Amino acid sequence: MTRKHNNWLRYQTEKKIERLHRDLLSDAKSKIRVDRINALFSFEKWYLTAFIAIIFFLICGLFVYLTGICLKDYGAFIDQRIGNLSTISSMCLAVIAFMMSNIAIKDPYAYRVVFTSTKMYAAIIFTLSSLACLVILSSLRETISRDYYDNLVIGSSLVFIMVLIVIGYLFSKAINFTNAEKIDSFMVKELLLNASMILKEGLMRKYSGKRYFEVMRQHGAKEYKLGDHFDRSWFDYSVSIISEDEVIKKEQEELFIKDINLIELANYLEGKDKPLYFHPLHLNVQTDWVDNYLFKKDQETTKQEKTILRKALKLTKRICEVPTVSQVRNHFDEKLIQYSENGNSKALQRIIHGITQLYDLQMKYGTTGAFDLMLNFKDILQKALFASINSNNYSCFEILVRFFFIRSHVAFAQGDTKVFEDLIDVHTYIYLKAIPLKGSSAFRDILTLALDGSGYYDRYFDLLSPKEQKDSTDANTIRLALLTYTNYSSLLFYMIHHRDASGIKNAIKLLDKQFGVFYDYQIKERIRELLEQQNDENYREIKILKKRYRDSKLIQTYRRHTMFGLKAWVFHLVRNNNLSSTEALGIIREMTMRYTDMEDGLEDIFFFRAAPALTGYFGWLGWTFRTNEDEETAFSNPMEWLTFGFMAEQIIQYYLPFTTDELDYEELHGISFLKQDLLGAKQFFIEHFDDWKDLLKVVDLKDLEDKAQKVIDFFGWLAMNQEIDELKRIANSKMDKSIITEQTEKAKIAWNKKAQIFRLFKEIGISETSDTGLPFIGLTKHFYKDYKRFFIKKGQHLDFLPSIASQVGQDTNDTFFRVADKSTVLKGNNILSILVEGVINLVDEGVNTDCIMIEQYNWYMDNELSKHEDFRPYSGDISTSRPRIVGWFKEAPVYAFSSNSLVNRVIIADFKRAFKMTYAALSENFVDSLDITIQEINKEKAKTKVKRRIPNEQNQDVIEKKTLELQNGVELTLRVGVEFSVTDEKAYVIGMIN
Repeated sequence: MTRKHNNWLRYQTEKKIERLHRDLLSDAKSKIRVDRINALFSFEKWYLTAFIAIIFFLICGLFVYLTGICLKDYGAFIDQRIGNLSTISSMCLAVIAFMMSNIAIKDPYAYRVVFTSTKMYAAIIFTLSSLACLVILSSLRETISRDYYDNLVIGSSLVFIMVLIVIGYLFSKAINFTNAEKIDSFMVKELLLNASMILKEGLMRKYSGKRYFEVMRQHGAKEYKLGDHFDRSWFDYSVSIISEDEVIKKEQEELFIKDINLIELANYLEGKDKPLYFHPLHLNVQTDWVDNYLFKKDQETTKQEKTILRKALKLTKRICEVPTVSQVRNHFDEKLIQYSENGNSKALQRIIHGITQLYDLQMKYGTTGAFDLMLNFKDILQKALFASINSNNYSCFEILVRFFFIRSHVAFAQGDTKVFEDLIDVHTYIYLKAIPLKGSSAFRDILTLALDGSGYYDRYFDLLSPKEQKDSTDANTIRLALLTYTNYSSLLFYMIHHRDASGIKNAIKLLDKQFGVFYDYQIKERIRELLEQQNDENYREIKILKKRYRDSKLIQTYRRHTMFGLKAWVFHLVRNNNLSSTEALGIIREMTMRYTDMEDGLEDIFFFRAAPALTGYFGWLGWTFRTNEDEETAFSNPMEWLTFGFMAEQIIQYYLPFTTDELDYEELHGISFLKQDLLGAKQFFIEHFDDWKDLLKVVDLKDLEDKAQKVIDFFGWLAMNQEIDELKRIANSKMDKSIITEQTEKAKIAWNKKAQIFRLFKEIGISETSDTGLPFIGLTKHFYKDYKRFFIKKGQHLDFLPSIASQVGQDTNDTFFRVADKSTVLKGNNILSILVEGVINLVDEGVNTDCIMIEQYNWYMDNELSKHEDFRPYSGDISTSRPRIVGWFKEAPVYAFSSNSLVNRVIIADFKRAFKMTYAALSENFVDSLDITIQEINKEKAKTKVKRRIPNEQNQDVIEKKTLELQNGVELTLRVGVEFSVTDEKAYVIGMIN
């Protein structure tokens, strides 16, 4: 029952479905009504039918009493009625037997449909119950009142008439099932009604989940995801293994969500200071999130809050069960295969009619997952096609192919990429199942239809060809185009695999026919205008226009990639001796690569060597070839054979740009590696010249070398231009101040973390500031080549400044320990022995020990000190204490440093008396004692340096490149001005560990 109030989620969801899908809701309600009636008169509810028969019998008696009808011989009359009903019962059973033997479709599903739709169980039970009532009445003629008896005897005539009506209804319904068309028609109707139930349930879950999500987000709650838990400590988690029985028991204990009070949840969310997280909920779905679907992160939900959350949900142990897709479609799937196999084309056509309507529903509502009406139907269709081919049933095969062809084209025309993707590769399946039969006269008709693999694609290509020029193509069309050309490419691959020369020839002709100019050259002209202006401000607009231009010709790009992939694969097969030169010539003779822009070929090769082409693009990753007669197959790296094919194609038809003005160098990665691969291809062609001269269309070896070298020289020239272009781009760019600030702050934090001795002086030592005369630790105007790029664009910089700053901090520590290495030296076997003797010596000198410094590695390796009764360990996290304190020895703090100058040494001191630090304070903030300056080198300064370094150079190109290289670097100053000194050598001692 729906709570008819807008507060409730079910009410809102059902209103939305009623508003958007009124026809579907009507069918679903009709199905529910029919199911309830059928359930009422089912065999399981026989007692209800019997009860109705008894009540009707009594009502008939009452009717006679009220009307005053009477008879003379009641005894003979009741016996006559019993005999009549017995005869009728026999007739009823005879009708059933007749129907069972003459039903047109004899299978369990058909019998179940017949018994359900004709109310057969109810008719039999009503007849037998009525007969039982008369027999009981006859037996009680001497027992019950004469008036009652007379009325019931006369009423039995009405019962007799009702039984005749029931038998007539049963017969009228049963006679229909001797006609296969009517059975199929009824089953299709049942199929569509069941489908409407599935769709309604799918929409109910979809819309309810979406509405719940909207309400949660509107009131500030966030959806809980697994990643939200990762910032919590590892020890918050526990893992346990449970048995399968426990899983089943847990699922059985979970309740279904019947309804959700959205207003109550909205009120609950109002006024919460901390953001709440929510688990996604849907109606009619089992859940164990009963009182914990809304929660605060890292905070336990209170008992009162759990009560509110539980009250907002209406839960139930059972819901109205909806049939699954497999249950609904099972009969039709089985019959589709069966009729395809036995050649019953008329019956198959009726089944196809029902499946077609199911496809229409699926495309209209687009449900997914368990509510996808055509879930796994492609597998059923393929099995049916295979059965029709094996049985040589051309008529059935033709029906299936026509059905598939129409449905895929309808999906394509309506832009339903999901259905189209599910069906498109059936083209290839049909071809692969038919190709082994090639040459068989028995299968001539089927082969004529099946082997025309490329012919099916003509309509797709026609739909993809726009009728006018466009400067963009919608994403859905691009997706359809990619699916079409990917599967067409796969079909061509199998044609080559099976050496289907005629099929390949037709396929290439069809592909070649698709060449054309379907994009807007005005975008191209605008790009050229902006490039000629040589204005850095145009860079962003050029990038946007280039993407628009590329998108506008994507369909042509897919066509070109299909052709090139096929051609490159042929070259690869020849290279691996899997295809002869003569066979290859027969395949590629008709193949002509057509480019629309001079940059197309160049952009293609870099695309082929990038990630998309190596991870499933056009299915190239799965292309294999036979290595021997035993059908062993080998996989090949697409980047390798596509590059090899590119070199072969450029030797045949050189098509590379004359200028680099319109190239986007940021997308041309790995030119040097590409050049090496092309050199390898060239060497292969030279070594196997005789085998390849006809394929490459070269006259002699010199002609081959010249053409191959021309390609390699181009990429050498391209690499040089790319380098210069990149140098110019970086040289003319300004460094991003936000990146400099971010890196500077990180560097200061890293230095402060590492310069522990600096911190120790600030906390317990004597330190003073000075503006002049201090030595510097670190870098002063150090030149870093090529480092300017890291300060131009966010996300591309390296955290090298923090690492340098950290080293400066380490050098600061080492400097101090080198200065301090002047005092009395004690010797001992471990830290503890040195401390005991050293502290005693200082006490004798009247020195109060307030600081002990040891090396971090020595501390970890020495276990004696930590066990001593005079040592008190630090209870906090050592890694977070700056300076790093490990404990106290006789109340003197013990600090652990990481410094090579302190290895195997122990310093025991009155820190304030013994040492002093003088440093340059750049601001009041201690962290800012680190001086960091990052400077770019301008053009004038760079020219001056180049002239000083190579005064005799006359080549302007060399001078320009050297100047740009300097402009691509930065001058870095990262230093700290500090001087350490020993003020009292007697105030500390140094111990050496043997």
